[in-house]
Amino acid sequence: MNHAKRPNRLGAQSLPLPPTLLLFVLVFVVALTSAGHSTATEPFQVTRYHQPGDGSVNTFILESATDVVVIDTQRTLSAGGEVAAEVARIGKPLQAILITHPHPDHVNGLAALLDAYPGTPVYASVEARDEMRTDGQGYFAMSRQLLGDDASASVALPTKIFEDGDTLEFGDIALVVDEIGPGESVHMAMFYAPDLNVLFTGDLIDNEMIGFALEGRTSEWLEQLAAVARDYGDRQPLVYPGHGDVGTFEELLDAQTAWLTDLRRLVGENLDDGALTDDEVAEILVSFTELHPAQLPVAPIPGLMELNVRAVAEELRAE
Repeated sequence: MNHAKRPNRLGAQSLPLPPTLLLFVLVFVVALTSAGHSTATEPFQVTRYHQPGDGSVNTFILESATDVVVIDTQRTLSAGGEVAAEVARIGKPLQAILITHPHPDHVNGLAALLDAYPGTPVYASVEARDEMRTDGQGYFAMSRQLLGDDASASVALPTKIFEDGDTLEFGDIALVVDEIGPGESVHMAMFYAPDLNVLFTGDLIDNEMIGFALEGRTSEWLEQLAAVARDYGDRQPLVYPGHGDVGTFEELLDAQTAWLTDLRRLVGENLDDGALTDDEVAEILVSFTELHPAQLPVAPIPGLMELNVRAVAEELRAE
């Protein structure tokens, strides 16, 4: 800070203050300085790591004065290695890795983190652990075909199981587990940080990106959004989504709800005859893009939005 002496604005006409008045002024200035420069700090800070472009996915690095916690681990081994390098740069112990859900883009980097930090506890729901172990939907096999050597030959697995309502504490970092169940994925867990009023939503929310609706549970996904709006509406936490920028609670929930509602509506309007033609799919894509323009896909899957349309058509027919 520059402490250069300021000129006396009163010039030669200024007079010394009486001692009692000088004491009053000094006390007043000290009080103002203390009020404007509080030494209070947040218990921890959050850094978002992501690689821009198609398939951008978020990893969140939580750093307290003494510890580090990582939420989700990226799509590839190389990206997971970059997260490990960032943790090394911070220079504090990695106490835990938390998994929101068992999609490869959130867990494929886990092996790289564990190579750098062997023995680090990995927390997930029992449903996420089981899906990672069995690859019941074949997503991990598919990712190995697409990514080659940048995907693990075998999936690294969680070593700790959390349950809904658990409070996970790592020094000054405290997170409450909120398991919201099947929706975008076979299972989704969120983490709420009460000390910061921050909600890590996993892929419940993908901010301004083409989401992944291929599992045919958009109805349950909408129900989850409505429940989260009720449960957290009074608190209005800052939202850290699975994909896309951090944003405000109402804005991001409303946008994700509109995204799913518009998709279901446009598909439903074309299902009168029980099937979608290629021309109808093309028309739906045009109409949807007009409503939600310039969005990148959450996964580098060719034709993801068309696949979403066809998956929602199957879901609506089943309903």
